[in-house]
Amino acid sequence: MVLCFGIETLTAELQDSNIEYWLVADASGQIVGFLKLVLQKSLPEHSIQNALYLEKIYLMPNFFGKGAGQHLIEFAKQRAIHLGREAIWLMVMKGGPVGAYERAGFKTVGEVHWDYALLREEARDGWLMVCQI
Repeated sequence: MVLCFGIETLTAELQDSNIEYWLVADASGQIVGFLKLVLQKSLPEHSIQNALYLEKIYLMPNFFGKGAGQHLIEFAKQRAIHLGREAIWLMVMKGGPVGAYERAGFKTVGEVHWDYALLREEARDGWLMVCQI
C-alpha cells in the first residue's frame, strides 16, 4: 500500500505533469470517489502508443450501482479526447467491475498478472482493457 499511496509516492506523482488526480464530489459536496490518470502511456505489448491510462478509479461505497462510475469513466474519456489520445486503457482484477467497463465501451485485449506480495493470490490475475476514442 505504501508503494501506491505513501506520502513520498503521492508527492512525486502530484509533481509529475504526466499524472493527474481528480477528486470528485456530487452537487452537495459529498465525495463520490477519485481518479488517477496517466496522460500518456502506451499499452504494454500493443500497437497503440498514443493512449491515456486510467490507473485508478475508486468510488465511495454509497455510490456503487448508481451510475457514478460511468460518469467518472466518461470524464476520463473526455480528458483523453481533449488530449488527442486515440485510446484509453486500464487493468482490472478478474473479479472486478469488468461489466461496467464493457458497458462503457472497453474491450478485453489481454491478461495481466500482478506479483504483489500484499495482494491476495486470488486477486492477482486481471484483464487489460482498452476503449478506442
